[in-house]
Amino acid sequence: MPLSRRDQERVEKIQEASVHLRETGAPELAEHVDFLLTDEGANFVNRLRWKDASEENPNLAIFMETTLRDEIKAGVTAAGKTLPTQAVLALNAFLNGDYLPTRQENGPRGSGVSKSNLNVRVNGDLRQRVDEHGKKLLEDGVLDWAPRTSHVLKSWFVEKFTHTPGDDTQADLWTALRCAEFLGIDRDTWTSGVEDGRYPQSAGRLAGIDMWDVEEVRQLRTG
Repeated sequence: MPLSRRDQERVEKIQEASVHLRETGAPELAEHVDFLLTDEGANFVNRLRWKDASEENPNLAIFMETTLRDEIKAGVTAAGKTLPTQAVLALNAFLNGDYLPTRQENGPRGSGVSKSNLNVRVNGDLRQRVDEHGKKLLEDGVLDWAPRTSHVLKSWFVEKFTHTPGDDTQADLWTALRCAEFLGIDRDTWTSGVEDGRYPQSAGRLAGIDMWDVEEVRQLRTG
């Protein structure tokens, strides 16, 4: 593939640097510079980039039934989304008080059901903040469990990208974000509608988050 003019200029500058190093008595350094322009040098740079990305966004393995994992992956692909992007949306929604994960119990061991990992790359700092936030919700008595990153992501993926009914469909209360999604509007439209009386007022707060009665919200679409 031909190089762009800018890339060609970069190559020439690297070559000039190599010549300069040799002329100034640093041939060993020049050899290292020349190495960058070889195929092996390109592979070396790629390995450095991959290492940086993997360290910043380490893999998170979420254990679940294989059929559920496959359905999530298919749903994400069909929606034109990616797992890492959705992971960022889910975790930030949890931190911002726009999303509460459904508590999901693990199935009994030795049930014979095939299980696998759903692998998602998650920013390490973001993952730590989510885990600490979940612990704080438990410590403050806001929730009776401490959601971790894996809980938030599994709940989000199941609710948005599968046809598997979760507790959300049977819940009595929804967040503003869930109400907006149900009505096909954005969160800001829902919030402004609540303020001007077009939509119902919240039924109370849970984990410091305004929650709405599900039946009242459903009536907005049926009525």
